[in-house]
Amino acid sequence: MDRLTVINRIFFGSKGAAMENTSKDSLSKAFDTVIKRQGENKARLPLSRMRERLVKNRTDSVGNGKLLGEAIENLEKNGFRVREVEGIEEALGCVVEEIGRERLVVKSKSNLSKEMRLREAMAGKGIEVVETDIGDRIVQFADCRPTHPTGPASHLSVEEIAAIVSEETGEIPSTAEDIIEVLLSDIKKALAAARVGITGVNAIAAREGSVVIAHNEGNVSEILRLPGKLIMLADTNKIYENIEDSLNMVKLQTYYATGAVTTSQINIVSGPTKTADIEKKLFYGIHGPKEMVLILVRRDVREDFSEVSRCIGCGGCILECPVYLAKGASFGTYYKQGGIGTLESGLKQGAKASVENGLYDCTRCGACVMNCPASIDIPSFVTKMREVAAEEEETRSVVKPYRALARSVVFASSVKGVIKKLNPLSAQTVSGIAYFPGCVSTVSTPGLKKDITDIIRKISGKEPRIIEGCCGGVYESLGFKKDYEAAFERFLKGVEGNPPEKIIVSCPHCYDVLWNKKGERLKSAGVGEVLRMTEFVLSRLPADAVTRKYREDGKRQKIAYHDSCIFGRGFKLYDEPRKILERLCGGSFEMVETERERERGLCCGFSLSASAPILARALAGKVNLSARNSGADILVTSGCPGCFHALKNAGAGHTAAGTH
Repeated sequence: MDRLTVINRIFFGSKGAAMENTSKDSLSKAFDTVIKRQGENKARLPLSRMRERLVKNRTDSVGNGKLLGEAIENLEKNGFRVREVEGIEEALGCVVEEIGRERLVVKSKSNLSKEMRLREAMAGKGIEVVETDIGDRIVQFADCRPTHPTGPASHLSVEEIAAIVSEETGEIPSTAEDIIEVLLSDIKKALAAARVGITGVNAIAAREGSVVIAHNEGNVSEILRLPGKLIMLADTNKIYENIEDSLNMVKLQTYYATGAVTTSQINIVSGPTKTADIEKKLFYGIHGPKEMVLILVRRDVREDFSEVSRCIGCGGCILECPVYLAKGASFGTYYKQGGIGTLESGLKQGAKASVENGLYDCTRCGACVMNCPASIDIPSFVTKMREVAAEEEETRSVVKPYRALARSVVFASSVKGVIKKLNPLSAQTVSGIAYFPGCVSTVSTPGLKKDITDIIRKISGKEPRIIEGCCGGVYESLGFKKDYEAAFERFLKGVEGNPPEKIIVSCPHCYDVLWNKKGERLKSAGVGEVLRMTEFVLSRLPADAVTRKYREDGKRQKIAYHDSCIFGRGFKLYDEPRKILERLCGGSFEMVETERERERGLCCGFSLSASAPILARALAGKVNLSARNSGADILVTSGCPGCFHALKNAGAGHTAAGTH
């Protein structure tokens, strides 16, 4: 049992969790297909302009009471019966009332219905709800959590689906085509017998009083032709000013969910079907239901989390989420997966629900933001929700292990600093250059700390001053705001009396705290600047610096660089470390890129090393595999102690601090 597993047992009482390999492989294969399709179709859409329009639309419409009133008024003018409700329980009561005496209902895709657990609730009332979407019907048969908004059965292989369908229908399909035929036959029987249908809603156009529904399978069109009643489910965050804005969202939703440019069918429904062909009198329900009911669930928008409410439910974020790809649907909620799901559950049910749904499993790597059409900064809101959890009474005991872990790391690094000061052989230097290794490096990678100190000494020709302790970043990442501020103040006191001209850091989190978040405070204390290790090295490295010449056998090892999440997606620093490698490697190495590099670089999972070591190793293992698949002999980090520790301990063939 390694050290991190022991720490995990002490603080968290478990070893963490990851998906079964079969489910993991199926999910990865499905998501890779979508990502590939996105790449193929990217040039066909003006994505940047469309995303800007969406963000503005969502900012203007979410929580807009005036727009809501206009929408309801125009919907009712068009023949919808709108029922406003305050929450899920009231919505379920409305559904039961509207179904009436019918015992069979057919339903199309609806994330709101998943949040309501509508099928299960109706079953308790003796009402059978049949999913008409292929994926949702599979999940219904399997009685499992959906794994993507538009691909709910993505975690299941063809063989697994065939076995599930066979058990439920008595048919024995052997291929994907056979499975679809069996499921279609099953669904069509329900459609033929049902008089009441339930659909979700993609958007509501306020000006026109119209409902927009997008779908690929055509099942919504079938439900729209039922002779009885149509019940539509939506929440108030689905409202847009007009149809054009609604369609802009639908196109983006389709692209980020499936990779396609547009969905197969889009229904714009502006009330029940009607005719005025006889004496210009209106008759309703000509082809399709005579009655259309929109159950509209009011959503309160919390101002400090209003950006979260911009989510359009495409699932684009989880396509790139390393934690989701390793852990699966248990990261998030039943109705919304991944980090955005943990946030929504916290806003709707309280911070405790967010913690239970994986709030502390998020590595805040930022991969989700890259693939979010609404540009929601999920990592920042994860930190904010952790701050809420740290303060709420019902979650204080739940988050206590995380605070204890952070305190132990800070304490260990502080003790090492005190011991060094008491050592008569470690005289303080008067050099204007200081190196701050940070608590993670001091505790977890002391060898790396020594290597970097040697490099600074060699390049600068001076003995760097070593600043021990913690900047507070470990608390900040876990949401303990008061501890974070207190730790930073202690750090500040340590440099105020003798502020160095330059503080060099290799930890990206330390750099983020000291220069991005607290830079002005350091400047006011007399610190000249905080430099990244790569920034410092590149500024002083001669253009012709080469470590060694060609090997005698003429062969060159291949070397790849791992982009850390904060330096990479956070600060867009992709070229800086690569330039150093190009200068230093000379003819000794051949530079290669990993399969996933730069903005699509994989997260090493270090932040989960203690709380969920198995999950952390799964993430680091994917990074190493990506490097090996590129043919790399050596995987290099920027000196980030977290990345270095995670990748080294996950079994990289050769993980080096490299240029640090």
